[in-house]
Amino acid sequence: MPSSERERFFEAEEFVLVGNSEARKFPEISERLLRDTGRKVYSVDLGGDGSQGRLSGLDQVPPANGVPEHRGAIVEVGKEKTAEVLQELGSRGYREVWIHMGTESDEALSMAQKQGIRVYTGSCAVMYLASTFSPHAIHRVIWKLIGRY
Repeated sequence: MPSSERERFFEAEEFVLVGNSEARKFPEISERLLRDTGRKVYSVDLGGDGSQGRLSGLDQVPPANGVPEHRGAIVEVGKEKTAEVLQELGSRGYREVWIHMGTESDEALSMAQKQGIRVYTGSCAVMYLASTFSPHAIHRVIWKLIGRY
C-alpha cells in the first residue's frame, strides 16, 4: 500500500510522458524506469521527429479504453510550455498530472485548476521510480525523514 498520494500516482499501469527535446533533454531516466517496472509508456517528444520511437504530439497517443483518467501523465517540458501541455491533457480527459519540479508556473497551475486536473509538483518523478541505490533513492530517504514524501 502506498504511503503517500504521490506514491499512489505511480500505481497507474500506463503513463504518458511528455518532454520537449528541442528545449531540454528528453526525460530518458523517467522513461526507462517506468518501462523497467513493466508499465506501458507513451513517450511524447514535442520537439522530436519520431526517430527514437517517440510520438511527436499528444494527438498520437491512442485512447485509453475511453478512460484516460486511468493513465498517468508526467510533464517534463520547459516552464514556458507546461500550461499549454496541461490544457491539451485536460481537453483529452486527463485528471492527474505530475509536473516535474521547477517547470510549473502560475499560468500552468491556473490552467490545471480550470481543467479540473490534480497536479503533483515540487519533486522529481525519478525519486519515486528509482528502486535501487542511487542519488534519487538517497533523496527519497531524506524526504521521508523530513515528512515531504
